[in-house]
Amino acid sequence: LFPDVLLRWYSDECPGTSRCRTLFMVGEDAGSCLRIISNEGSRYNRALMGYVLQSHVRALVVTDTVGRVMVRSLIRILIRSDTLTPVIFCDPMFFTSGYSKDLQRELLSQARDLQEHMQLPVVHAGSVLPVLNDGALAEGFRELPERSGASRIRQQGYVRPVKALDYDVIWVDLLELDGVAPYTYSEELPYDDLLSQHVSGVLERSEEYPCLVIAALPRADSPSADRYAQERQGETAWTMHLRDGPDDQPELPLVVQAQLQRRAHVSHQFNPNARQDDQDFLPPNYSPPSLDE
Repeated sequence: LFPDVLLRWYSDECPGTSRCRTLFMVGEDAGSCLRIISNEGSRYNRALMGYVLQSHVRALVVTDTVGRVMVRSLIRILIRSDTLTPVIFCDPMFFTSGYSKDLQRELLSQARDLQEHMQLPVVHAGSVLPVLNDGALAEGFRELPERSGASRIRQQGYVRPVKALDYDVIWVDLLELDGVAPYTYSEELPYDDLLSQHVSGVLERSEEYPCLVIAALPRADSPSADRYAQERQGETAWTMHLRDGPDDQPELPLVVQAQLQRRAHVSHQFNPNARQDDQDFLPPNYSPPSLDE
């Protein structure tokens, strides 16, 4: 669809990582619900392979000297339902050992680098989607009163206007670019109820819904767009304002501070051979199963 965009996404210079081991073990260091062995059974971690198998998923990460993830944010290149153009959506930041101003600042810097490299808007819960090209909409554009059936629309655009509780919001769904995994996890599931926006959960692909909606954000020309953005301030590390001066954040090890200064942690970029490194973690006597069995 967008060959120039995809080439930038897959290039060595693209910020973030698509390394298989990092994506599969994204919940281990933080002890989140996406741990490989979870106390929630397979309720959430069944979506782990949705990160590994789908090329529209990457991660912004900072690791320590032994490779442990200290902060991460899953990022996806998605399609806007109103214009059918790409946008990059960031999940919330997760801190392994507690909030750190330096780690927050580093991920913000990586996101800015990502936006510059990809030449696309980089957004998150709390953002409003910019109106591009003088507000031009996709051919065959329509307004949907409900979310049901939205993911079936593949070749024409749509929005979901919602007027309730003194809000007037034009919601734009953010859809997968190349969804193939049976399950995927999102921290920002969209709902029509304005009081239930941005909740986490697992999405399941089906014949009825082959293209999943990962999140939804207001268009910038929504009458209540500014109110939405103001109410989301401070709810995640993406919308927290960095303050100078002392705070209660944990002090980073000196070696990690040195890594941040020289940006040594920005590695494992995507290229056709990037995942060859993952074979280093297989036992020496490992034999892959036969696909014919």
